[in-house]
Amino acid sequence: ARERGIKIYPLEQFFLIDEKKEFFTIAVDALFGTGFKGELPDFCITLGKKLNSLKIKTYAVDIPSGLDATTGLAVKYVPKAKKTITFGLTKKGFFIKDGPSVCGEVIVKDIGFPQKLLSEYTT
Repeated sequence: ARERGIKIYPLEQFFLIDEKKEFFTIAVDALFGTGFKGELPDFCITLGKKLNSLKIKTYAVDIPSGLDATTGLAVKYVPKAKKTITFGLTKKGFFIKDGPSVCGEVIVKDIGFPQKLLSEYTT
């Protein structure tokens, strides 16, 4: 991204903005992965509230932080993704309960998982 001239700002600067949506154009959610359980830490709740209220385009890496990959249940203030870029296979939770409302468009990318492994989980 930097090689293409895209400015990357640390999370701390995002928390300091006062409803200046034009300052940030996208956010990448890569805080938690598929094993997430429990509640979001306070800073993630604050982040989710702000991202969702400003309607900044958020892209989730593998799964939106705070979504259960199996049950599809999302904790309160999960950052809602415009797109979720996941790896190998989709997760059941993307399509049930809260999943559809927080994942946005789901894109599956191949990152080199062995086909034999993937075929065990596809029907």
